[in-house]
Amino acid sequence: MNAESPSQRERLLQLDPPLGTARADYERKLGELFERRLSRFERLRYVLLSATGAVVALGLGSLALTEPDTTPPATRAILGVLAAMGATWFFVALRLARLGSVHLIVDRGRVAAIVLAFSALQCVFFAWISRDRPEMVAGFYVGLTALLLASAIFIAQRIRESELRSREEFLRASLAHLATARALANGAG
Repeated sequence: MNAESPSQRERLLQLDPPLGTARADYERKLGELFERRLSRFERLRYVLLSATGAVVALGLGSLALTEPDTTPPATRAILGVLAAMGATWFFVALRLARLGSVHLIVDRGRVAAIVLAFSALQCVFFAWISRDRPEMVAGFYVGLTALLLASAIFIAQRIRESELRSREEFLRASLAHLATARALANGAG
């Protein structure tokens, strides 16, 4: 918070509503600080991610349901989990592409949690199959590395989220203080 860029400071200073400006306009501008509009290219990336998630969900989900009875339950389970992962990315990416914006607190936190959960599942899966197949231990270490990286990203996102929420609360408290000061000034004048 102490290392704000000059443009960020200017945006914050511009939020001070002049007399007669509606509170709703102030709240809208405050919300814009925490919402980032997607460029066309970014929106296209989310559309492609959504389409990929749908293909993965439908393809692996249908495989999980139509495999012969001789297919091991573990294979069906991993196909089901991978289909669920694809469906999750489908819905998250479709929502962001449709909205055309990313909320710095809510959406980034959601994506960080999804990545952490998927990394944990990957790590558990490779730990499970490497019990009987020593050649899969390398996969476990890759999964563990991904889990550690996802954990670091998740923690960094939570710290950033906490900072943004604190900033938002500070701005809301400033607005309340300003409104009280103006009401007192109008009442006295």
